[in-house]
Amino acid sequence: MPSVNIEDFRAKLRDLGINVPAQVLKNWAYTDRVIPAPEPVKHGTGSGIRGRSASWNEEDIPTVAAVWALRHHPIVKYRPILELVPHIKEAARITYETPRAGYYIPAGVMSYEEITVMLKSRPEPLSERLSEDKWQLLLLTWVATIEKAKRGIQIDTPKQVQFNWNVVPDDEHVPGVYHGEPEIVDHNVKDDKHVSLIDSEHDEIVIFIDGDDSRTDIFFALERAGIVDII
Repeated sequence: MPSVNIEDFRAKLRDLGINVPAQVLKNWAYTDRVIPAPEPVKHGTGSGIRGRSASWNEEDIPTVAAVWALRHHPIVKYRPILELVPHIKEAARITYETPRAGYYIPAGVMSYEEITVMLKSRPEPLSERLSEDKWQLLLLTWVATIEKAKRGIQIDTPKQVQFNWNVVPDDEHVPGVYHGEPEIVDHNVKDDKHVSLIDSEHDEIVIFIDGDDSRTDIFFALERAGIVDII
């Protein structure tokens, strides 16, 4: 992936619908260290350019977009959100490694689509500072923004992020083990077998196992238990 100067890097971010001032990018890279720092470029003798400059890697654009989305999330009104970035990145990584997740089932649920996937819970040290509901919203924002930015989709466009997993064949099956294609790293790729995006009324994450929405199994189990009625 090519590297560019800071103004070209900012232009690519604007293509995603976000405007990050140059000084903010530098602060995030060098002071807060929530995004990768650019590579320093030393101009050779006779180049006519004084001082040093930096080369920003385009592969880092999704991460920058995700940090921006967290920083401007409506539920957060204070700068310490940047302190959460390492925790959120680590929790999000697990989403790409396993289909295991929790589920929130609202009272009076009438459809599997009303069931919400719950990702990794907030770390215990954050429990007094941040509710689980807010943590889940921030984690969803991170994953959805990363995936949209990879594909050059404006980050305020609502999308359903689908993680597609397949159970290991029976003759190799180990309980709880799944196969999935690796996470894509090139944001120009529009789609792959493991992670896909479809239009939605709001950002959400859905986990498919062997081609079936995992929420349907939960809903049908509730129906068999007499907890819900399928109409």
